Parts: sequence; C-alpha cells; structure tokens
Amino acid sequence: MTKVGILTFHRSINYGSFLQSYSLANALKSSTDFDVEIIDYNMTNVELYSLLSCFSYNISQTYKNVCRYFKFKRLLYKSLPISKDRIITNRLNIIEQQLRDKYDVIVVGSDEVWKINKLRGFPNIYWLSEKLKCIKVSYAASANRTRFDRLSNEQKKYIKDSLNQFAYIGVRDENTLKQLKNIDAKLLIRRNCDPAFLFEIENAKGVEAKLGQKLSKKYKLDLAKPIIAVMCTDEWVCKNIYEKYSKDYQIVSLYTNTKYCNAYLYDLDPFEWAHVFRFISLSVTNFFHCTVFSIINKTPFISIDVEEVSVLYESKIKDLLKRADLMENYFNLKHPSFQWDKVFEQIEHNINSNDTSKMEEFVSSEKKYFNEFVKELRNLSNKSLIELETKVEKN
Repeated sequence: MTKVGILTFHRSINYGSFLQSYSLANALKSSTDFDVEIIDYNMTNVELYSLLSCFSYNISQTYKNVCRYFKFKRLLYKSLPISKDRIITNRLNIIEQQLRDKYDVIVVGSDEVWKINKLRGFPNIYWLSEKLKCIKVSYAASANRTRFDRLSNEQKKYIKDSLNQFAYIGVRDENTLKQLKNIDAKLLIRRNCDPAFLFEIENAKGVEAKLGQKLSKKYKLDLAKPIIAVMCTDEWVCKNIYEKYSKDYQIVSLYTNTKYCNAYLYDLDPFEWAHVFRFISLSVTNFFHCTVFSIINKTPFISIDVEEVSVLYESKIKDLLKRADLMENYFNLKHPSFQWDKVFEQIEHNINSNDTSKMEEFVSSEKKYFNEFVKELRNLSNKSLIELETKVEKN
C-alpha cells in the first residue's frame, strides 16, 4: 500500500490550519486506498512561539489563551491521523534523516508552507530537498505575499532545484503561482482548492446541537436574537461594527479579544468554530479561513483587508473572492477609496438577501479541483513508485 505523509502546519493554534489539515487528510483517506497520515513535525522555535504567545500581562487573557491552546493540543491527537513519531527540531538534517525512507509520497501543504520569513527560516523542510527519495507533491501550497524576486541568487537556485524534483506542484493562489513562475517559467503549476472546502459540515450535527447550548448557557447569548461575528485584528474595524450594530445585534468575537463585543468566544475547539457560523447573521473578518467557512456555511460576510501591503499586492482573500465572483463583499481598509458607508450598505444588503447560490456554486466548483488532484496523484504513485523501485535496485 502506498504510504503518504502530509507536511503542513497542523500544530498551529489556528482554526484554519487545523481544519485544512484535518480536511486534506480525511479527503485523501476517503478518496484513495493510500495509507495517509500527517507528519507530526514542527520547528522548535515555532512550537515555543505558540506556547509563549498564550501569556499576557492580563491574567484573564492568559487564562483564555491557555484554555484554547490545550483544546487544540487535545484535539490534535484525538481527531487527526498523526504519525507515531513526533519530531520537534530546528535542524534540517535531523528532520530529513527522520523522514528518509518512511513515505512513498510526501505532500507539502496546504497553508503558507512556502512563505519565507524569520520564524521558519530558509531553507526548511517544506521545500523537500534531494536527500528525500520519495515522490514529492505540493497541494494548495502558498507563499502568501513573499517577494521571491528579492531573494538572493543562491536562494532562488535552491528553490528552483527543489521544485524541479516535484512530481506535482499545486498552489492555492495566483500570487504564489506568479512568484514560482518568476523562479522558473518552465514549471508546470496547477491551482488547487483550499482543503477546508472539503470539510463535510453536514456530517457533524451533534457538534451544532451542543454548540447551541454552549452559546446560550456559557456565553449568555440569546439565540433568538441576531448575531454578528467579528474575527478581525484591527480594533478600528471592530469598533465601527460594534457602534453601528450593537443596538440591534449581539456582537461576538471569534478569535481575537476585543472590547468591542458582547461575548468573546475564546474556548471554541476547531469543530465548534467551523459550525458557529450556523448561528450568526453575518461575519466581518480579515482572516482567510473565516471567509472560507462563511462561504461553506452560506453565511453572509464582509472581508476587509487591513494591511498596507494589500494595497500593493493582491491578498489571498481578494484572490479567493475574485474566483468566487463575490468581490462585492471585499473591502480594503488601507485603500484611498475605502468608505464605511459602502461597507454598511453591503452589510445591510447581505443580511437582507437570501441568495446563497454563488456561495454554493463556488464550493461545488472548488471541490472539482481536488478530484482532479486525486486522479493525478494515483497516476503519479503508480508510475513513479515503479521508477523509484528501479533506481533502488540499480543502486
């Protein structure tokens, strides 16, 4: 049986990272006869960063952060198909040694696995060096807005040499595709859907029922009264939404703690978070996966980019909404044309409209990309495994 290892950011204390890991692993397991597992790897400094980020000068906030941290860690080993060996190291040679000869196929992605920053450094394992003798595949990999043209010639050569060993290169967004093409115009690159679109939201009705009780009992929310959810790192956005709508709506925060809300839902586990959109009238967010799960749940939403760089370079949210033909829901806080009146007008329209057809059509069309990927992966595994076995015999 073909053994497949997924190399991604499953250990992040991040709803999107957890759910895309869960969705990709389960979709591959149900669509193939492969032995699929998530490689339980993280860099030491990233692991420490996740833990230390829990602590704040505010004791109440620290408590809430720690609660969420351990909810994620418990669910990690309970719900994900994790490898038996856990590898936490910053040393590239150690992780390469640990992975050698363990998998027939290694899938890198989804998530921003090819984003180059100080936290994960470069080079790192997500580029899969020539030392790993397996079929190398990327699925919905993203570099976000990494400027590959600013890398040194040595770094560009490393990336080019690495990617030329990949049997299949799949990316999540147009910007990543363009950046990789700048490294090597000859690369054959496909676009994949984010694995979160493969999440079977209808298969977990028990979660929804228990979550309703939690929202009403623990957070004292009146489920008969409409709710607007904010998931935004910009306080000015939260403030404007709260001041405009708090008289008629209950305002909840889904991830970041803001004083501009009636309830901060700090202890939702990833599956509860995925279903909380069923209880809200509208979401306002600058998070990619909050936008994705709003679409999956057919929940009205507004997505607002809040970073200066999003004016110069297209964000992953804008890329997503362009493809979904839902750009009416996109706003850029830093663009000179931004006006709150236009945001509020779109919010009113979205809340009062019952048309979810574009969201439903987009989810359906995105899933087709995964089906195409599975077909290619089956062909790759059959053909390339024979080639690998031949090379081994010759050596």
